[in-house]
Amino acid sequence: MRRGALAIVVAVLASGAAEGHSVTETWTVRAKMPIAREGTAGAFIGGTFYVSHGSLPGAAGADSNLMSAYTPATDTWTTLSPAPTGRAELGGAAAGGIFYAIGGRNKAVGAPCGTPVCDTVEAYNPVTNTWATKAPMPTARAGIGVAVVGRKIYVAGGRTGKFYADCCALATLEIYDTATMTWTAGPPMPTARANVYSTVAIGSRIYVIGGYNPATSTMYATMEILDTATMTWSTGSAMPTARMNAGAGVCEGHIYVFGGTRIGSTTISIVEEFDPVTGTWTTAASMPAAASETAAGTTYHTPPGGSTVIMATGSGVFGDTKDQNFAMTCAPSVIMTGRATGLRVSGAASLTRSDTGEVSTESATAKEEKVSVLAGPPVTANGLVARVVTTVGSSTATATVAEALIAPGAGLPPITLRAVRAISGTTCEGSSGGVTIAHLAVGPTVIVDGPVSVPPNTGLSLPGGGSILLNEQTASHGTRDHELTVNAVHVTLAGIDIVVGSARSDIHVCP
Repeated sequence: MRRGALAIVVAVLASGAAEGHSVTETWTVRAKMPIAREGTAGAFIGGTFYVSHGSLPGAAGADSNLMSAYTPATDTWTTLSPAPTGRAELGGAAAGGIFYAIGGRNKAVGAPCGTPVCDTVEAYNPVTNTWATKAPMPTARAGIGVAVVGRKIYVAGGRTGKFYADCCALATLEIYDTATMTWTAGPPMPTARANVYSTVAIGSRIYVIGGYNPATSTMYATMEILDTATMTWSTGSAMPTARMNAGAGVCEGHIYVFGGTRIGSTTISIVEEFDPVTGTWTTAASMPAAASETAAGTTYHTPPGGSTVIMATGSGVFGDTKDQNFAMTCAPSVIMTGRATGLRVSGAASLTRSDTGEVSTESATAKEEKVSVLAGPPVTANGLVARVVTTVGSSTATATVAEALIAPGAGLPPITLRAVRAISGTTCEGSSGGVTIAHLAVGPTVIVDGPVSVPPNTGLSLPGGGSILLNEQTASHGTRDHELTVNAVHVTLAGIDIVVGSARSDIHVCP
């Protein structure tokens, strides 16, 4: 095993996930590869990133059969059993707990997988640390785009030439069913393109982005999208930077395209983010250094409940092979929301006083609304204060009312309140809240005398009809969202609802 400390951190808040909030992206430099390689294949199985094959350093560097595993949680490498066939500029995929190395080329004359490009498919089982040769791909090719949907591996584009400038780019689509271990042909892409390693799947859609056509010397920024449910292609928005040999990963429903080679064979560190919902591109945090022909892969929420990890491992063009290993972690920014209201009346009469309105933020903030005196009917009150305070990862709402007199009329007794306070607090761990009341009387009957903490959902019946619910609590808790509403005093009468002191706190998109 090999271990290395984190060396560089680059972070950014970019326009974010499909929910419409921001995503925090952080690039880090991780432990270097045991042996430098470019044009490798990579894919995650669980929390381990498997990297196979690739070209060794130097212009005459052999196309290797090496296999390694990187564990982001421990920042360590493990050397595994080598593959049967040396290759580079191939595609990698994981399905059903098995790693597949598909296609590619071997620079050696009379290479065992064929000359100049390969149809070879080899499968690695991480449980037994062994390789098996599978049915060959119908069309031998290198520089392919590979993505997995369900049990099927989709292989798009590529080239028939050994090197990137050799003829010819392909529009071919072929699909390998890992259950039946058979290949079928799919509809060709609208555009022939090679070196399309920036190919990913989201749900049932596969996105093939960028690439190169040596016949026309065209570097592509365009995107083509395969709907695997209907097996039809469509065109997506072009990314800002045309490139080939880029890597790609997915975080919170967004696609990140990183590194690659531009016209003039310039290796870049540019990262661009695509939102499939809006069809728009934005610039994301750059890689710590330029990289091309990386092994790329995405693992989701590693460790459980944590951030998504996208790997970019190895780099090089024309023999400038590197052992660099970068990781981008990304997570949606937590959204804190809340609302507090001193008084709310609905039904036959309607009014709201001392209301903060909806508060929604990703940072620390505070909002307060005060009303000194409110003259009814049906409520007379003073000293109404509503307040929402957020810090990163928490939301707290409070509502206080110094005095209130509810006069329902129709022969019903008045309700007198003093020093009413509702509080609701929420973090990603959960919610809590409570109510204190110093005085509550219904007509001449004193129910609360002296500050007390009222148990949740304490109900009282009113003489002549109606009810009072004290410390009314309503909670909602999901995997990534928590919410608690606390109503201090909720009076229900014929045709009218009155809430004195309401506080609601929420947290959304918890990691």
